[in-house]
Amino acid sequence: MKIKKFIPNILTLANLACGFISTILIFQHNKYFEILILIIIAAIFDLLDGFFARVFKVSNDIGKNLDSLADIITFGLVPSLLIYTHLCKYSDSKLIPYIAFIIVACSAYRLAVFNSNNSKNNDFKGIPTPFNAIFIASILSLGEFSTNETLIYIITNPYFIISLTIVSCLSVISKIPIMSMKIDMIELKKDKVKIIFILLSIILFMLFYFFSIPIILILYIVFSFFKKK
Repeated sequence: MKIKKFIPNILTLANLACGFISTILIFQHNKYFEILILIIIAAIFDLLDGFFARVFKVSNDIGKNLDSLADIITFGLVPSLLIYTHLCKYSDSKLIPYIAFIIVACSAYRLAVFNSNNSKNNDFKGIPTPFNAIFIASILSLGEFSTNETLIYIITNPYFIISLTIVSCLSVISKIPIMSMKIDMIELKKDKVKIIFILLSIILFMLFYFFSIPIILILYIVFSFFKKK
Protein backbone atom coordinates (compact mmCIF):
# COMPACT_ATOMS: atom_id res chain seq x y z
CA MET A 1 0.00 0.00 0.00
CA LYS A 2 1.50 3.29 -1.09
CA ILE A 3 1.43 5.89 1.66
CA LYS A 4 1.73 8.76 -0.82
CA LYS A 5 -1.93 8.41 -1.82
CA PHE A 6 -2.91 9.27 1.78
CA ILE A 7 -0.74 12.41 1.99
CA PRO A 8 -3.30 14.82 0.45
CA ASN A 9 -6.04 13.65 2.82
CA ILE A 10 -3.69 13.85 5.81
CA LEU A 11 -2.94 17.47 4.89
CA THR A 12 -6.67 18.14 4.54
CA LEU A 13 -7.25 16.70 8.02
CA ALA A 14 -4.42 18.93 9.32
CA ASN A 15 -6.38 21.86 7.89
CA LEU A 16 -9.45 20.60 9.76
CA ALA A 17 -7.42 20.23 12.97
CA CYS A 18 -6.42 23.89 12.73
CA GLY A 19 -10.09 24.81 12.45
CA PHE A 20 -10.96 22.64 15.44
CA ILE A 21 -8.23 24.17 17.61
CA SER A 22 -9.22 27.68 16.47
CA THR A 23 -12.80 27.01 17.57
CA ILE A 24 -11.60 25.95 21.01
CA LEU A 25 -9.41 29.07 21.30
CA ILE A 26 -12.36 31.30 20.40
CA PHE A 27 -14.44 29.97 23.26
CA GLN A 28 -11.54 29.87 25.72
CA HIS A 29 -10.03 33.33 25.39
CA ASN A 30 -10.58 34.55 21.81
CA LYS A 31 -6.95 35.45 21.11
CA TYR A 32 -7.22 36.78 17.58
CA PHE A 33 -3.53 36.58 16.73
CA GLU A 34 -3.20 32.89 17.66
CA ILE A 35 -6.30 32.10 15.61
CA LEU A 36 -4.93 34.13 12.69
CA ILE A 37 -1.74 32.04 12.73
CA LEU A 38 -3.76 28.82 12.76
CA ILE A 39 -5.88 29.99 9.82
CA ILE A 40 -2.74 30.87 7.84
CA ILE A 41 -1.24 27.44 8.61
CA ALA A 42 -4.53 25.81 7.57
CA ALA A 43 -4.47 27.78 4.30
CA ILE A 44 -0.96 26.43 3.62
CA PHE A 45 -2.23 22.88 4.25
CA ASP A 46 -5.14 23.64 1.90
CA LEU A 47 -2.68 24.61 -0.86
CA LEU A 48 -0.45 21.62 -0.25
CA ASP A 49 -3.18 18.97 -0.28
CA GLY A 50 -4.21 20.00 -3.79
CA PHE A 51 -0.57 20.23 -4.88
CA PHE A 52 0.28 16.71 -3.71
CA ALA A 53 -2.99 15.31 -5.08
CA ARG A 54 -1.93 16.56 -8.53
CA VAL A 55 1.70 15.44 -8.13
CA PHE A 56 0.76 11.93 -6.98
CA LYS A 57 -2.28 11.80 -9.30
CA VAL A 58 -4.57 10.66 -6.49
CA SER A 59 -7.35 13.21 -6.93
CA ASN A 60 -10.81 11.74 -6.30
CA ASP A 61 -14.31 12.67 -5.09
CA ILE A 62 -13.54 11.62 -1.50
CA GLY A 63 -10.58 13.99 -1.30
CA LYS A 64 -12.55 16.78 -2.99
CA ASN A 65 -15.48 16.46 -0.57
CA LEU A 66 -13.22 16.08 2.45
CA ASP A 67 -11.40 19.25 1.42
CA SER A 68 -14.67 21.21 1.25
CA LEU A 69 -15.81 19.88 4.64
CA ALA A 70 -12.52 20.96 6.21
CA ASP A 71 -12.71 24.36 4.49
CA ILE A 72 -16.23 25.08 5.73
CA ILE A 73 -15.03 24.58 9.32
CA THR A 74 -11.71 26.43 9.16
CA PHE A 75 -12.56 29.15 6.65
CA GLY A 76 -16.33 29.43 7.20
CA LEU A 77 -17.27 28.58 10.77
CA VAL A 78 -14.15 30.01 12.45
CA PRO A 79 -14.44 33.55 10.95
CA SER A 80 -18.19 33.45 11.69
CA LEU A 81 -17.50 32.67 15.34
CA LEU A 82 -14.83 35.39 15.48
CA ILE A 83 -17.33 37.98 14.23
CA TYR A 84 -20.05 36.61 16.53
CA THR A 85 -17.95 36.80 19.71
CA HIS A 86 -16.57 40.20 18.69
CA LEU A 87 -20.07 41.62 18.22
CA CYS A 88 -21.23 40.03 21.47
CA LYS A 89 -18.45 41.95 23.21
CA TYR A 90 -18.96 45.35 21.59
CA SER A 91 -22.63 45.43 20.58
CA ASP A 92 -25.51 46.20 22.95
CA SER A 93 -27.93 44.18 20.85
CA LYS A 94 -28.51 40.49 21.49
CA LEU A 95 -29.59 39.88 17.90
CA ILE A 96 -26.93 41.72 15.89
CA PRO A 97 -24.13 39.17 16.62
CA TYR A 98 -26.13 36.53 14.73
CA ILE A 99 -25.41 38.38 11.49
CA ALA A 100 -22.13 36.44 11.63
CA PHE A 101 -24.05 33.39 10.36
CA ILE A 102 -24.05 34.77 6.81
CA ILE A 103 -20.27 34.24 6.63
CA VAL A 104 -20.51 30.48 7.08
CA ALA A 105 -23.64 30.40 4.88
CA CYS A 106 -21.95 32.23 1.99
CA SER A 107 -18.79 30.15 2.42
CA ALA A 108 -20.81 26.93 2.23
CA TYR A 109 -22.61 28.18 -0.89
CA ARG A 110 -19.32 29.14 -2.56
CA LEU A 111 -17.75 25.74 -1.82
CA ALA A 112 -20.83 23.97 -3.21
CA VAL A 113 -20.62 26.04 -6.41
CA PHE A 114 -16.87 25.37 -6.64
CA ASN A 115 -17.39 21.61 -6.30
CA SER A 116 -20.01 21.60 -9.06
CA ASN A 117 -17.87 23.69 -11.43
CA ASN A 118 -16.12 21.60 -14.08
CA SER A 119 -14.22 24.53 -15.60
CA LYS A 120 -10.52 23.96 -16.25
CA ASN A 121 -9.72 27.63 -15.58
CA ASN A 122 -7.30 27.90 -12.64
CA ASP A 123 -8.55 31.34 -11.62
CA PHE A 124 -11.38 31.95 -9.16
CA LYS A 125 -14.69 33.75 -9.23
CA GLY A 126 -15.01 35.72 -6.01
CA ILE A 127 -12.67 35.81 -3.04
CA PRO A 128 -11.51 32.32 -1.96
CA THR A 129 -12.71 31.35 1.53
CA PRO A 130 -9.16 31.00 2.98
CA PHE A 131 -8.31 34.60 1.98
CA ASN A 132 -11.62 35.83 3.39
CA ALA A 133 -10.99 34.08 6.71
CA ILE A 134 -7.43 35.43 6.94
CA PHE A 135 -8.65 38.95 6.13
CA ILE A 136 -11.29 38.90 8.89
CA ALA A 137 -8.92 37.45 11.48
CA SER A 138 -6.16 39.92 10.56
CA ILE A 139 -8.50 42.92 10.88
CA LEU A 140 -9.60 41.80 14.34
CA SER A 141 -5.96 41.15 15.29
CA LEU A 142 -5.12 44.79 14.56
CA GLY A 143 -7.39 45.84 17.39
CA GLU A 144 -5.64 43.42 19.71
CA PHE A 145 -2.12 44.77 19.11
CA SER A 146 -2.56 48.33 17.89
CA THR A 147 -1.95 51.27 20.23
CA ASN A 148 -3.64 53.69 17.84
CA GLU A 149 -6.84 54.84 19.54
CA THR A 150 -8.56 55.70 16.26
CA LEU A 151 -7.84 52.27 14.79
CA ILE A 152 -9.02 50.54 17.97
CA TYR A 153 -12.23 52.60 17.95
CA ILE A 154 -12.93 51.62 14.33
CA ILE A 155 -12.31 47.90 14.86
CA THR A 156 -14.39 47.77 18.05
CA ASN A 157 -17.25 49.69 16.41
CA PRO A 158 -20.14 47.26 15.75
CA TYR A 159 -21.17 49.12 12.59
CA PHE A 160 -17.70 48.66 11.12
CA ILE A 161 -17.75 44.94 11.92
CA ILE A 162 -21.22 44.56 10.42
CA SER A 163 -20.06 46.35 7.26
CA LEU A 164 -16.95 44.16 7.13
CA THR A 165 -19.13 41.07 7.44
CA ILE A 166 -21.48 42.10 4.64
CA VAL A 167 -18.66 43.13 2.27
CA SER A 168 -16.71 39.92 2.91
CA CYS A 169 -19.78 37.77 2.28
CA LEU A 170 -20.64 39.55 -0.95
CA SER A 171 -17.05 39.22 -2.15
CA VAL A 172 -17.04 35.48 -1.45
CA ILE A 173 -20.11 34.75 -3.59
CA SER A 174 -19.40 37.43 -6.21
CA LYS A 175 -18.35 36.80 -9.81
CA ILE A 176 -15.26 39.00 -9.49
CA PRO A 177 -12.34 37.30 -11.31
CA ILE A 178 -9.57 36.54 -8.81
CA MET A 179 -6.23 35.08 -9.85
CA SER A 180 -5.09 31.72 -8.63
CA MET A 181 -1.61 31.68 -7.09
CA LYS A 182 -0.53 28.60 -9.03
CA ILE A 183 2.64 29.50 -10.94
CA ASP A 184 3.85 27.87 -14.16
CA MET A 185 7.51 27.15 -13.37
CA ILE A 186 8.24 26.47 -17.04
CA GLU A 187 6.83 29.70 -18.49
CA LEU A 188 7.34 32.26 -15.74
CA LYS A 189 6.61 35.18 -18.10
CA LYS A 190 2.95 34.17 -18.09
CA ASP A 191 2.82 34.71 -14.34
CA LYS A 192 4.77 37.97 -14.01
CA VAL A 193 1.82 39.69 -12.27
CA LYS A 194 1.75 36.92 -9.66
CA ILE A 195 5.53 37.11 -9.18
CA ILE A 196 5.42 40.90 -8.71
CA PHE A 197 2.59 40.48 -6.21
CA ILE A 198 4.53 37.84 -4.26
CA LEU A 199 7.70 39.97 -4.14
CA LEU A 200 5.74 43.05 -3.05
CA SER A 201 3.95 41.00 -0.39
CA ILE A 202 7.27 39.76 1.00
CA ILE A 203 8.59 43.33 1.20
CA LEU A 204 5.43 44.54 2.95
CA PHE A 205 5.57 41.67 5.41
CA MET A 206 9.24 42.36 6.19
CA LEU A 207 8.41 46.01 6.84
CA PHE A 208 5.15 45.68 8.78
CA TYR A 209 5.00 42.02 9.81
CA PHE A 210 1.46 40.76 10.48
CA PHE A 211 0.06 44.28 10.28
CA SER A 212 0.67 44.04 6.52
CA ILE A 213 -1.76 41.15 5.99
CA PRO A 214 -4.93 43.22 5.35
CA ILE A 215 -2.96 45.40 2.91
CA ILE A 216 -1.57 42.33 1.11
CA LEU A 217 -5.03 40.81 0.74
CA ILE A 218 -6.41 44.05 -0.69
CA LEU A 219 -3.46 44.14 -3.13
CA TYR A 220 -4.31 40.57 -4.08
CA ILE A 221 -7.69 41.77 -5.35
CA VAL A 222 -6.15 44.79 -7.10
CA PHE A 223 -3.49 42.67 -8.85
CA SER A 224 -6.19 40.27 -10.01
CA PHE A 225 -7.61 43.03 -12.19
CA PHE A 226 -4.23 43.52 -13.85
CA LYS A 227 -3.61 39.87 -14.56
CA LYS A 228 -4.05 39.03 -18.23
CA LYS A 229 -6.80 36.53 -18.80
